[in-house]
This record gives sequence, structure tokens and C-alpha cells, in this order.
Amino acid sequence: MSNWFKLLIIISAILVFGPQCKKSKDENTYYRIGNSEITRDDVDKFWMSLPDQMKIDYMDKKGRQELLNKLVDLELLYQEALRQKLDQDPMIKFELERTRKNILIEKLMQKAISPDDIYIYYQNNFARLDAITFSSQAQANATYQLLNKGADFKSLKASINPSQKDKELGYISRDDLIEQYGTEASSEVFRPGRKTKFTPVVKTSQGWAIFYVLEEPGSLDPRGENLVMDKIIAVKQEEVFRGMINDLRNRIPIKANQENIDAFLKVGEDWEKKQMEQNKEQTPAESIKTEPGNTAPVPGETVKPLTGTTSE
Repeated sequence: MSNWFKLLIIISAILVFGPQCKKSKDENTYYRIGNSEITRDDVDKFWMSLPDQMKIDYMDKKGRQELLNKLVDLELLYQEALRQKLDQDPMIKFELERTRKNILIEKLMQKAISPDDIYIYYQNNFARLDAITFSSQAQANATYQLLNKGADFKSLKASINPSQKDKELGYISRDDLIEQYGTEASSEVFRPGRKTKFTPVVKTSQGWAIFYVLEEPGSLDPRGENLVMDKIIAVKQEEVFRGMINDLRNRIPIKANQENIDAFLKVGEDWEKKQMEQNKEQTPAESIKTEPGNTAPVPGETVKPLTGTTSE
């Protein structure tokens, strides 16, 4: 998807609450398009709504002109949509209302998460790590002994994992550590009172590993927070969502029309039965996929020896 089209989508979402280019007597008007205007206030509000990475694209002279051009393009398309009365289409009305609700819900989630919440979660649930990975437990144990004797971690990694010598795991959360390397890895990295910067040998799904803690949980560089901000926000939003839903369900009466609900669910039940009946009607041969490399015989078929082979 082109950056131009992505930009239009972002602006369109903003315009769900109403067109940005309204009639204005503001002397800081950049364009007049039919009965609407694009003002400095419109541009400023839109620019502030952009992600930080996109803001940079529109800082210089060329970028600012591109931004103005995009706003003009959007207004032209918006007016054409109104001319064709697309805003009166029932399905489009539904989509606009759904988008409006989604934006409000997203802002509600964001409002409930403070910068302090994000920073505390970052410090308590992340570590900055490096690692040496092994296919042999014996090699892992030998390397662990060398580290205990004062060997340099980076030098050992360069000789054991040469393709990874200049790479580190970076800032990684407890949950991601568990998902990628297992519970034992997370327990060792986040173990209170760990006496060395490196962990004991840890069994992983790929083999074995020794982790080196470059920055300890609770003592992380504050600048690292921006590198994992999206992950933290996603986790905190899920926490806020669950907590808020439970609270709202307890506070706000919800009356269910069970007769209508049962009728709605009955359609799904009937569909399930139909699917089961269709599966039963299939012959065994029809249920086996004939994909390249699938040499499984059809049930009941006699498997003959390959030509030129003998059996004793």
C-alpha cells in the first residue's frame, strides 16, 4: 500500500467526526475548495495526529507542500463522495458509526494508561539481553565454566556464534522470553539476587543458551522505553480493557432478549450439524488430500513393493 493511500486512510479516520476543512474567516487560509477551506489550524491538527515517524516526513519545505497537496486531494475526494450521496448509504452509515465507536474506544483505552504506568511496566517486565546459543549441552556447560573463570562473554560469543557476534537480543519482556526460549529462561533472567550478569545454561526449544543481562530489570535505560512502547501499550490496553469491561458489566444493567439470542445461536447450531453430515458423507478417499509427497495409501488399499525390490 502506498504512503499516499495510507495517509488518506489516516485522514479519513480523523474526519469521521466531521470534515476538517470547514468554512472559516481565519486569515491563515491556505486553500479554498468550493465552499470549504483548508486553514493553518486544519493542518496543525492533522500534523499533530500523525505518528512521530510520519511527522518527520513533513518537516521540510518539500514535505510541507506534499502535506498540503494531500489535504487538498482528500477534500476533493470527500466532496465528490458527498456529491454522490455516499454518506446516505445505509451500509456506509453503519461503517462510519462503527469507525467512530472504535476511535472513541481506542482513546478511552489510551486515556486510562498514564506515562507512569508505562514506565513502571517497562522497568519491571523487561531486560536488555545478549545470548550465546548451543546445539550441544556439553559445549554449553564448558562455556559456562569459562565464564565463571572470568572469560569475556563477547569473545566467547564471537567464536561460538560468529554470525551473531554483533547482534544482541535487545530489550525483551518476560512474556516474549517465555514464548521464544521457555519458562526457565525467563526465571533465570528475572531471578532476584542473581549473582552474575550471565545465567546458568538454560534448555530451550532450539537447544541450550546462556543469557547475559546487559541492563537489569528495574535499572533499565529510560531511553529504551521508546523501543518497546507499542508492546507495552498493547499489554496495558488489554489489562485496562478487561478491568473496565468487568467494572462496566457490574455497574450497567444488561437485559438479554433470550428468545432472539436463542434463535440467532440456533442458526449456528444448524450450520454445525450440516457440516458434520457433509463430512460423514465423504468417502475415505475423498478425505485424503492428494498433495505432492503424500504417499499415504487409501484405507483398504494393498501396498505393493516397489519394482525391483524383494521381500524376505
